[in-house]
Amino acid sequence: MHPARLIQLHNGNCLPILTSMPSESVDAVITDPPYCSGGASAKLRTTQDPTKKYQNSGTIRTYPTFPGDNRDQRSFGMWATLWLEQCYRVARESAHCLVFTDWRQLPVMTDAIQAAGWT
Repeated sequence: MHPARLIQLHNGNCLPILTSMPSESVDAVITDPPYCSGGASAKLRTTQDPTKKYQNSGTIRTYPTFPGDNRDQRSFGMWATLWLEQCYRVARESAHCLVFTDWRQLPVMTDAIQAAGWT
C-alpha cells in the first residue's frame, strides 16, 4: 500500500505548468485538451469559438470559452507531442496517461502519445 499522497489538479496552459514541474513527480496524467475538431468546415474548425462548436442550441448549461482549439490536425499532433513529452518526463515509471479526445483526432492523438514516449 502506498503512503497517502497529496492530490494536485492543474488547470491552465499546460506547457508552462509542466516545464516548471520536477521530473518523475506525478503518479497519473489525466487530461482533456482542446479537441481542435467540430465545425462544419475547415474554416469553422479553426476560426469558430469553441462554445459555438461544441454546445448545441439545445444546451441547458453553458461553459466558458477556452483558447487553443484552432489547430488543424497536423499542428494539433505536433502540439500534443510537445506537451505529452513533458507529461512523460514528469510521470513516474508506473504512471498512466489518460487523454480525452474527439473521435476525429484519435489517430493523431495515438501517434502523439507514442511519439512522446508513452506505450
